[in-house]
Amino acid sequence: MKMKKLPKDLVHSDYKFKIILIGDAAVGKTSFLLRFTENKFTEDHLATIGVDFQSKCLSFGKKIIKLQIWDTAGQERFRSITRSYYKNSHGCLAIYDISDESSFEKIKELIEYYKEESEARLPFNVILIGNKSDLDLDRHVPTLKGKMLAEEYGIPFFETSVKNDQNVDEAFMAVAGEAIKSTKYIDEKTTENVKKLHDTLMKPKKKSKCC
Repeated sequence: MKMKKLPKDLVHSDYKFKIILIGDAAVGKTSFLLRFTENKFTEDHLATIGVDFQSKCLSFGKKIIKLQIWDTAGQERFRSITRSYYKNSHGCLAIYDISDESSFEKIKELIEYYKEESEARLPFNVILIGNKSDLDLDRHVPTLKGKMLAEEYGIPFFETSVKNDQNVDEAFMAVAGEAIKSTKYIDEKTTENVKKLHDTLMKPKKKSKCC
């Protein structure tokens, strides 16, 4: 069973989940959000001031899930503003830029900060994202380092490209799936289907053979 995106103006939902995007400035959080919610991409974005907000509905079987997605500013001076949005969140996408090693070095600090301010407990719902995989020639963060950090926390890991629309939907589906599993009133059938979805998302994709 697949999770599918629905029209943006859909009102009814069975579940509402608050999802936070964290990461250093210029790692592509705003582009990541717009690719998922509006299927748009532009390389020119103004820096987020404080927080920005978008929503998107998904269908999963007969259930409608509304994601309320908060894009937080990466600059440290905005932390006093952004931390209030972390509380009562159901999940988080922690994003770094594979071409910027400093953004990777900072992401662990930001995950710890999110855990503290959101009062999240293990297992907490964080997906680690190595963004801008289309810049592989300028890569400064090996894929293995991302995988090792994800294994340290016991969380899923994706390398994504907003420009090439690679793994963006999959990352949001993963965080939504984990949020569903944590819901107290979920039925057994939905729980089983979420597990199947999660297992599918986590399977390594086969590389096409070059002729």
